[in-house]
Amino acid sequence: IRHFLEPSIRAPKRFLSTIPAGVDDAESWAECLLKIAKVGDVCTVVGNAPSDSLARDLWGMHGKPNETCAVAELEIELLTGRTHQIRGQLAAMNFPLVG
Repeated sequence: IRHFLEPSIRAPKRFLSTIPAGVDDAESWAECLLKIAKVGDVCTVVGNAPSDSLARDLWGMHGKPNETCAVAELEIELLTGRTHQIRGQLAAMNFPLVG
């Protein structure tokens, strides 16, 4: 999986699948690569008592995000960059991390 990290000191950082056209500093965007090495079982977090219990265990008092209907454990191999980029890259694909 490939994303580019916007050069910025502010948070949150932006991870994009391509460098936007017309930027003056395209060479300063960091290329971030990761590989999903393994996907565990997919577990629903809606629809029945065990799923509701799992959602409470994962999100606690904050509550499950409305658009979330399932979770899975992933094994990630980071090919470039630093571990915090895993969270950013998965979030950029609408797969936010829990925990």
